[in-house]
Amino acid sequence: MAGLRNVFFTGIVLFFLAQRISSNSNLPKEINVFDAVGLGSKVFPGVSSTTGQNNKSPAYLFTKQTNHMIASQNAFEEVDKLIHNSSDFIVSAYAKLMAKEIYKNPIVSINSKDGHQLYFLLQISGNQRGTGLEIVVTVQTKGGSLKRFQVSSSRSLDYTKWHKIAVRIQEAESLLRVYVDDSMINVFSFKYTPQPYPKDAQLRLGQVFEVYSENTGEITSRFRGDLQDVKFVKGSPLSDCSRIAKCQCTDVVGKKDCVVDGLRYADGKRWTKDKCNICHCKWGQVMCTHTCQVCKDNGQTYMEGETWKSSNDSCYTCKCEDGKVTCSPPVCAKPDCSGKSGVLVTLKGQCCPICKEDQCRGTGKVFKCGCDVTCSNFHDFKCQSCTESCFCPEGRVLNDQGKCMASARCGCLHQGKRYKPLDQFSDNCQFCLCVGGKMNCYKWC
Repeated sequence: MAGLRNVFFTGIVLFFLAQRISSNSNLPKEINVFDAVGLGSKVFPGVSSTTGQNNKSPAYLFTKQTNHMIASQNAFEEVDKLIHNSSDFIVSAYAKLMAKEIYKNPIVSINSKDGHQLYFLLQISGNQRGTGLEIVVTVQTKGGSLKRFQVSSSRSLDYTKWHKIAVRIQEAESLLRVYVDDSMINVFSFKYTPQPYPKDAQLRLGQVFEVYSENTGEITSRFRGDLQDVKFVKGSPLSDCSRIAKCQCTDVVGKKDCVVDGLRYADGKRWTKDKCNICHCKWGQVMCTHTCQVCKDNGQTYMEGETWKSSNDSCYTCKCEDGKVTCSPPVCAKPDCSGKSGVLVTLKGQCCPICKEDQCRGTGKVFKCGCDVTCSNFHDFKCQSCTESCFCPEGRVLNDQGKCMASARCGCLHQGKRYKPLDQFSDNCQFCLCVGGKMNCYKWC
């Protein structure tokens, strides 16, 4: 009797395992949101074709005149299946904002039909200082509450140019990662338990639909700018392993064990890969989690052991160690100043000092005690009090761009009007010729 029970129990387990494998293998690998709403086959007000980041797929310009852009029921069900049955999915898009339309630009959203509930939102905004992006991800968590994640890109990022925006949610690892141009800018640890969406929920492109006033749903924000390749994609643990732990994983349905660096791990086994990575074998695939604290510098996120140039002083090299940023000054060779004063100077934009007498190399100037001589003053100029710096050599003067040139190439300023070298004119019985920065006039009558 006990043997019969074991056989029955084993059969039940195998049945559910088979169902899980079948369900996972039937998940869509990719849903193109442009296709989902019918872009290309329908005409939408406020939407027009534009030149994309690449020529492989269509791109569109969205304005504030766009109307409802709702995915088909079949497309929504595919997205719903991917979100709720996958332990790893990605939402990505190429985006470019308008210079004056920078606030609250939703890329995709999922909401209830009446607008009372928001389930998912990926939205970007340009920073008001002119560069840099703010990325907001809102997801529904257990119990129906909303969790909001906000991330800032590098301050130097120009949001009026194309950038790839992506958010990756890994349920098994309890992580949410945000990427810009395929570089991870932040990672959040949180327990994501997706709640079932209503059958009539709506997937929308480039807009948020919610109850705003009088208990009536309406479009409250629209994307204004260019979009391309807006997609929901099934995540691949293999790519995650290669970035962090250089794993080699089996990816064959029915094989639950994992092989990493020649070692076999049973399904469900966890192990420490290195100081900062814990790996987990799940259904034949290895997923590794970065466990060390990350470091931040000027809004940019760095992993344990990563090095970068300081945002405050590019001459300093910084490193992330145990969640703390340590920055070191540059290592410079001592310059040979034999036969010179021995005084060292560090030029603007440089990290290492040089002999002060060498600071003019490559500028066309010489180091001496002198004064600036220009086209306007070189005729009768006398240097009363010299200073040590880089000055033009004898016979050359500074032009308007701060470069040295021959004095013979100087133009002339005569009676409020500028003349080029060798320009001439006749006026009131006199002939005038611009030579060497001076207008020479001769009477002839």
